[in-house]
Amino acid sequence: MNSNKPDGIDDGIVYNLSIIEHCKRNNVDKAYNIYKEMVNSGFACHMFTVFALVTTLEKEKMVNVLRWVIENILRSCNLNDSEIGKFRNEFNPEEPDSEALFDVLAEKAKDGLFLKCSYAPASA
Repeated sequence: MNSNKPDGIDDGIVYNLSIIEHCKRNNVDKAYNIYKEMVNSGFACHMFTVFALVTTLEKEKMVNVLRWVIENILRSCNLNDSEIGKFRNEFNPEEPDSEALFDVLAEKAKDGLFLKCSYAPASA
């Protein structure tokens, strides 16, 4: 990510903070593009960033983008196929209910299965 960041600040932190800031300002397209860039660069998405992005996408009724982001998040949570299937049955992106997603993510975070909310590259 090309940015003027202070020395010692990891790109993952910059990505996560940028996404959250764009979500706060309702710049949902910019937030989503930064999220895609972050994922493609191999960085982990912080849980608070996930919540901000999903909430903003839901509010803007960007169903297809929301569906893609959720699938990507679920894959990063180290869920097995049956858990992903169970969640898909409970979560309808046509009528999004971010509370269902947040419940799953919060449960997985407690179990330590969410990507450790680290800012290190996900492949590390």
